[in-house]
Amino acid sequence: MKKQSNKANNMRDRKKIIRRMIANICLFLLLLVLGILFLNKSLHFKGEKVVNYSEKSNLDYKVYLKENDFYDEPYLGKDMVYVANLIDKLVVDFDYNFNSEEKENLTFTYSVIAKLSIGNLTGTKLYFEKNYPILSDKSITMENDSKQAISEEISVDYPYYNSLANNFKNQYG
Repeated sequence: MKKQSNKANNMRDRKKIIRRMIANICLFLLLLVLGILFLNKSLHFKGEKVVNYSEKSNLDYKVYLKENDFYDEPYLGKDMVYVANLIDKLVVDFDYNFNSEEKENLTFTYSVIAKLSIGNLTGTKLYFEKNYPILSDKSITMENDSKQAISEEISVDYPYYNSLANNFKNQYG
């Protein structure tokens, strides 16, 4: 009887050992597969691509005038001297050209920001500076192409920004 119970105990012990070995092998294989997956993910690098390109931009603007007794023209051109109280609005033309050596799939996001700067007459001291969005973010997608042109005409409410500057000057000298 002792031999049978020893045999039964040995059989149970062997079955336990075999179950543990199978569980350990399964656990090992699972950890091995997960380790290989994580290693593969961590070593997977996206290649960088060098894009040779050229860009050219052009900015032009017209200063539209309020009704007045001095100027016959509705607007004055670029690079002139302007009387702030006669300005009705600014119309700005932005032209931007992008050219790459190869056809690309790219997305451009752009915006136009105006910077209001208030300084002394000589321009040596800056009292106030703030950015104002004139044109919110716009996106353009270039698909399998090597050239992209962006053209925008933006009207700027000059009296609004001039009144901000004048209010600052009146309040703070």
